[in-house]
Amino acid sequence: MADKRLTVDELNSLIEEKIENVVKRDLIPGFAAQLDRLAKLPGPAGMKPGLYGLGKGKAEEANFFEEKDEGFEAGGFKSFQDFLRTVSFTPGDKRLIRTKLEEGDPELGGYVCPTGYTERLFSTALQKSDLAALVTKVPMTEREQKFPRVVDSDHSSNEVFGGIIFRWKDEKATKEESEPKLGEVTLRANTCASLCKITNQLLEDSRPPIQRALNQLFADAFGWTLDNALIRGTGAGQPLGILNSLALIPVPKEGGQAADTILFKNVQKMFARMHPALRGESVWLISPSAQEEIYDMSIAIGTGGSSVMLAGGAIAPLPESIFGQPIIWTEHCSALGDLGDIILAHPKSLLLGLKKDLTIDSSIHVHFVTNETLFRIEARLDAQPIVNEKLTIRSGGGFQVSPFVTLAAR
Repeated sequence: MADKRLTVDELNSLIEEKIENVVKRDLIPGFAAQLDRLAKLPGPAGMKPGLYGLGKGKAEEANFFEEKDEGFEAGGFKSFQDFLRTVSFTPGDKRLIRTKLEEGDPELGGYVCPTGYTERLFSTALQKSDLAALVTKVPMTEREQKFPRVVDSDHSSNEVFGGIIFRWKDEKATKEESEPKLGEVTLRANTCASLCKITNQLLEDSRPPIQRALNQLFADAFGWTLDNALIRGTGAGQPLGILNSLALIPVPKEGGQAADTILFKNVQKMFARMHPALRGESVWLISPSAQEEIYDMSIAIGTGGSSVMLAGGAIAPLPESIFGQPIIWTEHCSALGDLGDIILAHPKSLLLGLKKDLTIDSSIHVHFVTNETLFRIEARLDAQPIVNEKLTIRSGGGFQVSPFVTLAAR
């Protein structure tokens, strides 16, 4: 029998499966199932779900900027560095498409990066974001676009999901009408752009590693900026983030609680405030400055106590979940003790509208005297919470829940 030859895709699939099985085997009990659920959530366009992002996208990212022939799919350039060198040293090349870095000044004209590279760069950038793969993503075809939503803020009067009321009736009895309340979420394509310059000497002398470095820098910076906007965005010319949402519930600190502390009672009350139907897809967003407080949480038992997070000792793998929901450590949360240092959020309650993928324009004219090439990286997008009010639950005595919960300052 002839030996079976594996394709590259088949080999990558086997390696991925092996890594996934090993990781699952070594995880603390109960967390593997939660990780499986998150791994199956939809990822960025063109990316299949996979454990820790392993899958189609990672292999592509590793070879993204290698010197290889990509033909006319990438504007006729065999690599991204081929494009960069052409811009810097042979700007008259017919493959280059002119653009303008600044309207009204022809000397600031640049060149459009081939679409094949920018699409993959955008996909890579979304992977670098902690939240982009978890939010609800929609395409935007207009600069300003409206999306419908249900107004659902009070179940105490039996009106649910925007005023729809079901009543128990005899078969021939008259049925009363109810009129659901519908609102809208307006997304506006805000421009997010960055300018950076690179010496022509570096572009000329470097080999493929500079290409991967540029990819990593651009993607990391955009992913970082997007995460910051999704958590802290003000809504003024930028996305409206979790901490500025009208639906945000700040849970008060405990009586006599010391400054800059997080108690187990705090996270208990935060979890109780998460909308019950959304808990299974919620995540904890926590500042690294609060990590010591999280691992020090304990339950008082008489004159003693018991550790909540490290019951098995520090030798065992550190738990990365609270009440079964995963923790994302992020510097975009507030400093320990400030409102927003720990957040419980349902990411899918954020609507991310994408008007335009990342684009890269370049120009040799702006810094001609210093022999540098200027790059402009730009995207157009917006994000808004789908829910902008707290929900008063049925028979709760005014108790409110929300997709976004945080701990008040202390």
